[in-house]
Amino acid sequence: MVFKLPADTKIDDQGSVRNRLSQLVILFSLFSNLFLALLKITAGITGQSSALLADGINSSSDVIHSFVLNFFFKLSRKPPDKEHPYGHGQMESISSVIIGAFVLTTGGVIFASAIEKFFMILQPGSEPEFNKVYTLYIAGFTVLLKFILTIYTSSVAKTSRNLAIKSLAADHKNDIFASLAVIIGIIGNLNRFFWADPLAAAVVAAIIFKTGLTIIREAGNELMDVHLDAETLEQVKKIILQHSSVLFIEDIESHKYGPYFTLNITISVNGNIAVHEADKISDDIENNLKESLQFLRSVYVHFHSA
Repeated sequence: MVFKLPADTKIDDQGSVRNRLSQLVILFSLFSNLFLALLKITAGITGQSSALLADGINSSSDVIHSFVLNFFFKLSRKPPDKEHPYGHGQMESISSVIIGAFVLTTGGVIFASAIEKFFMILQPGSEPEFNKVYTLYIAGFTVLLKFILTIYTSSVAKTSRNLAIKSLAADHKNDIFASLAVIIGIIGNLNRFFWADPLAAAVVAAIIFKTGLTIIREAGNELMDVHLDAETLEQVKKIILQHSSVLFIEDIESHKYGPYFTLNITISVNGNIAVHEADKISDDIENNLKESLQFLRSVYVHFHSA
């Protein structure tokens, strides 16, 4: 299921709908992660599963992420001012960097703890610990809930083009694999492979760490003002070249701020046409782009005669 905005939705209305969807996702994720954190930490301790406990700590960090995300999301909705003429949309990218740092830290702490317990189990004379069977059911429930959260959050991220929501969806998705690793570890433990549980915790940590790196890399690209994604760029070119008077596209420059962007385009037209005709071509292309691209704030089309 993908949430779509109506084609005739105005820019300001788009922002309002986008904000409501994003806010709902953040709150839903917050309460879900809070519930899972309490459930898995309690069960991990009482059920003697270091893997489930590690997954619970991961959910606890997700709760912190949601609070951070909610705070920066509210800042990103502030209107443009003299110091920020393009608005505060890049607060979303900044929040993603902070989330990524939290994720990396969480992964590192869990990994160190898991490796320490792994070697303790391998020492002669160590007392093995059997996981309780109910820890397996809780890990399975986590997979189901995170699957639902991943589908829901990914659909809103696709509609809103909110990098922070996309990071949240990636976190939910990786939580599925982390919980699957927990399930394997618990099954191994119940079959007297006692090293499987801390090893599963280490795998969970590695998945968490990889997620953090991905989040920071994507947020860094946004803050570095990289070019439009290939799909949007191809759509821009297609709209421009639909006009028969355009010989070729000389240059396309873009500036992104949050999900929104501006375009500066230079086209080449036939040198035999009048200036007012070339101006009309530029105006037509600008209007077509504004009608077709959901998050385009402004566009300027310049022409050269060939």
